[in-house]
Amino acid sequence: MVTRIKTASEIAAMRESGKILSDILVILQKQMEVGMSTKDIANIARNELNKRGGTSAFLGYQGFPDVICISVNDEVVHGIPKVNKIFGPGNQYVTA
Repeated sequence: MVTRIKTASEIAAMRESGKILSDILVILQKQMEVGMSTKDIANIARNELNKRGGTSAFLGYQGFPDVICISVNDEVVHGIPKVNKIFGPGNQYVTA
């Protein structure tokens, strides 16, 4: 196995990407409220990512249709954002 050491420019790009991700996660946390769908959250993430000139690692990966994977805490696998997955109190889904 060959170990590849990151260049200074690769490390700088990773640092900038991490900062963008951190900023967007803070925005999502602040804007999330009861009654929003997982698709609403994904749309906010998409808009914020676009504002910053970023691209999603998820979008298009093996056909994945959105910019984020999203679910509530008790789900095993993070899923595709949907308009009918509505957040209720305590970040639990309510029937849409």
